[in-house]
Amino acid sequence: MPHLPIGKHLVRVKSTALGITGTNKTQIAIEFEPADENMVGHATWYGYFTEAALPYTLRALAVCGWDKQASNGDVASLHDSPLLVGNEVEIVIDEKLDNDGKPRLKVQWVNEPGGGGALKNKLDPEQAKRVGAELRQKILTASVPAPTRAPSRPAEPDPKDDDYSIDDIPF
Repeated sequence: MPHLPIGKHLVRVKSTALGITGTNKTQIAIEFEPADENMVGHATWYGYFTEAALPYTLRALAVCGWDKQASNGDVASLHDSPLLVGNEVEIVIDEKLDNDGKPRLKVQWVNEPGGGGALKNKLDPEQAKRVGAELRQKILTASVPAPTRAPSRPAEPDPKDDDYSIDDIPF
């Protein structure tokens, strides 16, 4: 079955299992399938139980529907278990280099459906104006690293183009 492509996807949990990495670290794998029955593909997210990774792993498990309190912290309740199967989440897939330097697709994030980029509390227009005024001086005096690429601008018309006229200039 093909891997889901780069991007955000609404998916369902298909299976979960615990395992050990080649470097002897405990991990959990959650296999996802598209929530849309007309889409084909799969993706697997791997979470780790190291000190540094634990908060991210627990967050992803919670998003998938695991309640660490109700399970009394027993992650073994997820091994080959139907506990999370069918729960919908949104995943973000990106391309990363593996240990051999070869590109491969990887589930980077597990989010609540619509959660990747959704605002928790959207401001109304008046609140946005007030916040903008409060932040203006801070923004203007902030030190910002130079961008790695130039900001995007609309393409300028090519004067050599036969369809070019002064009316094409956007100002």
